Amino acid sequence: MKVDLFAFCLAASRGSFGELNILGLTDIIALPKFPAAITNCSIVAKMRFDEVEAGPKEVKFSIINADGKILASPPPQTFNIQMPPGVPSATVGVVVSILNLQIPTPGQYQIGMAVNQREEGTIPLHFLQMLSTQAPLAGQQAA
Repeated sequence: MKVDLFAFCLAASRGSFGELNILGLTDIIALPKFPAAITNCSIVAKMRFDEVEAGPKEVKFSIINADGKILASPPPQTFNIQMPPGVPSATVGVVVSILNLQIPTPGQYQIGMAVNQREEGTIPLHFLQMLSTQAPLAGQQAA
């Protein structure tokens, strides 16, 4: 299995043909105060499986702070990998929406991805405290 894409974003969806629609892909979010809540965000992944890897799969994501505490662990996503005739690999796109993600303090967090209970990757996610003189980022309101 290869991970073609693994990211955090503000919104995402899967199209009717399996394509991924991604909005606001980022790894740094500046917030006016902490603790903070991200009202809506998504984790997206696109994975490529070879013919010998066909069959049922379970993907689980988790958002973890620097101390290893899990902040969010959405329900696992399950799917069955089938190879189209004459194609040596198949891809699957996964979108997991998270509502009201609680961020207790600024700092570095990470998102982990496991497939069939095997860790396949992590990505960093940074939450920063905005300076009082900083203008809010798009989609945020001044405190």
